[in-house]
Amino acid sequence: MRECIGSFVPFPQRALYQLVLAKGGFDLGDLDAFSRLEDHTPPPAARALLILRGVGEDTLPVWLQIRGTRCYSSSDMPSSSRKVFWALLRAAQGGLLDLVRGLWAQAFVLGDLACTAAASGGALAVLKWLKSHECPFDAQECLFAASKEGHVEMVGFVVAAGADVNQATTSDGTTVLYIASEEGHVDVVRTLLAAGADVNQATTDDGTTPLYMASQKGHVEVVRALLAAGVDCEPSQDG
Repeated sequence: MRECIGSFVPFPQRALYQLVLAKGGFDLGDLDAFSRLEDHTPPPAARALLILRGVGEDTLPVWLQIRGTRCYSSSDMPSSSRKVFWALLRAAQGGLLDLVRGLWAQAFVLGDLACTAAASGGALAVLKWLKSHECPFDAQECLFAASKEGHVEMVGFVVAAGADVNQATTSDGTTVLYIASEEGHVDVVRTLLAAGADVNQATTDDGTTPLYMASQKGHVEVVRALLAAGVDCEPSQDG
């Protein structure tokens, strides 16, 4: 950890930060020293310090928080490692590559969640670094995360890495095109369509289509993109 702090903590805060690490390790949430550092440290260093304090885990998307909690709850992760686990996810999602590097050696990695976190934040440099350091990578999970959060470049990258744009992400047949249409991410919708996404693929439980969801949510530009792709305008089961 200490080897990487010079890259994201500016001098003169660096010396105090080193001292805090040496005295307290990772359990530093109550130390006044961190508060003083945050007050005089520009972003992204301030964000890195907040992450190290374990403050603001709700910056992660709710769906990612739920997956993370389920993942470590069903694992043998020691309680002492959970703070590092959440810090790694938040650093990856926030695109803080230097902090990810520092945390990686001591992180208790569970499946592909670190890569998924990077994809959800559109942090392409972080995702590439994690992949190069043998972090488990699930292209479909990353495609879901990037499509839901609206990161076009990330969508293109994971599609090129082998993600199937027509594979359902849920048991009811929801696709990433459906998700992007529902969220109103028109550039993601266009990217998925260009990659061969089936514009008419509906959910398996009630036949709801991407066009229906975009219309229901009032995403006019998404509706136009789907129409331009030749979507079937016949009513679905939902009407």
